[in-house]
Amino acid sequence: MANPISRKRPRMDETQTINDVKAVRRSITFWFSDGSVVLQGEDTQFRVHKSMLALHSVVFRDTFQVSQPASGEESVEGCPVVHLTETAEDVEYMLSALYERKKRPQPAPFSFLSAMLRLGRKYDIQHILDEAVEILDLAFPSSLAEYQRVVETKNGDVIEYSLDMMIDLANLALDMSRHSILPTIYFIICRDFDAVLKGAQRANGTTAKLDENTKDVIIWGREELLKKLPTSIFSWVKRTSSPGCFGPRKNCVATLHEIMEKMWTGQSRQLACFAPIDDFIPSGCRACSQCLQEMRAIHTDQQKELWIELPKYFGWESWEEARS
Repeated sequence: MANPISRKRPRMDETQTINDVKAVRRSITFWFSDGSVVLQGEDTQFRVHKSMLALHSVVFRDTFQVSQPASGEESVEGCPVVHLTETAEDVEYMLSALYERKKRPQPAPFSFLSAMLRLGRKYDIQHILDEAVEILDLAFPSSLAEYQRVVETKNGDVIEYSLDMMIDLANLALDMSRHSILPTIYFIICRDFDAVLKGAQRANGTTAKLDENTKDVIIWGREELLKKLPTSIFSWVKRTSSPGCFGPRKNCVATLHEIMEKMWTGQSRQLACFAPIDDFIPSGCRACSQCLQEMRAIHTDQQKELWIELPKYFGWESWEEARS
């Protein structure tokens, strides 16, 4: 595999003039007076320590062992300059993970997760890669109980569950072969059909979009889920009331249908099949305790079964296959 690190100054494009090249600036955070190497990402330079880079990265270690300073090599204050292809933001995330290991943004933005996954793999920095994977596993659990706690109730502060970030993470997970989180991400995305078809706008005005193959997978999974729900999670709605209903029966029937309507009102709620059922029980509920108990039991049992089957709707036979 070719070494991804270059000591050569990037050539100017033939159409560029000297005025088109941005002035190089020094990082405020990572410029150590005793640093022994200067990393450059875009127009930003970082003066850091070869020993720190070599300690955590086999790629950097091998580069420093093999490469010998050449005559006329670009340097800054006696330190060789190593040009990286990553953005300045990505390089800063990487160095922050090396020098300030306990410090990470919360909630973690997409740019941070992307940098940690890509640079962790490219430069063989295992703990950076592991940290990103840990965050994603926490944000997109394969356990229904954890999904309900973190995603449905928005109690987690690991990431922000914006649609544009979900789409960007779906694309990144595919590129990085991190399939274990995709059933959960695909399910979240499929709840907004417009986002599946048209994408979702990012804060900077650009649009996060799925590729055509992923769209097809998610649309198919969504349609199959919609077919499944009436005979599984929502099968209780076909019952007029519990056989042991305390009555009045009409109150129980009206309440159960009110709950069903609440769960299906609005596009964002059309696939609220894994939300805790108690989120939809109206205050001042008039249904008897027996009918509510039976509804909860059917709904909860069917949720568990459907969650186990969820990967099948998006191309995997099981959660185990997605994880492998």
